[in-house]
Amino acid sequence: MSELVAQNNGHQDYWFGPTGPQWTPTDLLKQISVEAERLDTRIQTHALESHYENLESPRTRGEDVLPYLDRIGFLTERLSLAHAVWTTKKDIKLLQTRGVQVSHNPGSNLRLRSGIAPAAEMFTAGIPVGIGMDGTSLAGDEDMFAEIRLALALNRPPHVSGPALTARHALQMATEHGAGLMGREHELGCLRPGFYADALVLDLERLTQPWISPEVCPVALIVGRAKASDLRHVVVNGELRLQDRRATGLNEKALMAQICVELTQTPPTDDARQLQQDLRGYLMRWYASWDAVAGLSHPPVSRYGARPFLT
Repeated sequence: MSELVAQNNGHQDYWFGPTGPQWTPTDLLKQISVEAERLDTRIQTHALESHYENLESPRTRGEDVLPYLDRIGFLTERLSLAHAVWTTKKDIKLLQTRGVQVSHNPGSNLRLRSGIAPAAEMFTAGIPVGIGMDGTSLAGDEDMFAEIRLALALNRPPHVSGPALTARHALQMATEHGAGLMGREHELGCLRPGFYADALVLDLERLTQPWISPEVCPVALIVGRAKASDLRHVVVNGELRLQDRRATGLNEKALMAQICVELTQTPPTDDARQLQQDLRGYLMRWYASWDAVAGLSHPPVSRYGARPFLT
């Protein structure tokens, strides 16, 4: 990591990335925290993504996962958490106090039946909440505009007194808060003098057809209707990386063909498929026993109706 971090530049930064506290020994997490400080780099890990991960730490450590991470000195401003679906009000207060950031992955969380993160509550508490995809968007299309729109829709409760996002909040999460999550809010996420010249150019023809009110808020229009297919150009640090909807400096067709060939050459084996089928019943009964210990006689329903992966 010392060698990698020395290669950090405007386009690539190297972070520590322990997969999750349930898979990483305590001593290693402590060492990562110390080394991140020494090397002046950042850390991202998954935390509180699923219902069963939420139950794991009290079962194995006798305490919830975020108090545990705080006790070992892991919750710092250098840390960002992916998901944070099952955070409580106490957890949110702890994250805000320690300056931790959160990557909100709404599509992935729905697709994997993990639940819905309280992003509006975290945003309202002052936690920098960015928007990510976790490699698993809802429709499998990696459309960031769709993720922004989904984050907005999922964080507008039916009662007006609850914390809710606006279109401007959602756009801010995808831009300014994303930059803050990377520790680069001083140079990314905004169009300002001294910042990197990063910008998207949208074709508004589809968004404004057949008619649009002249009073419409441009932010609400983009968040509410834009798609990845509406992108005309992408500028990164003043250089065109997407021009007239085509990637510059990259042969997309050749790349896709290469990926297809490589994946075709490494299909899952019959033994692997059979093992998955054989183990599934045991796995489902194992986690059902966790529900029983937690006092749940049936699969739990979250406040938004999301159920864990049991069926």
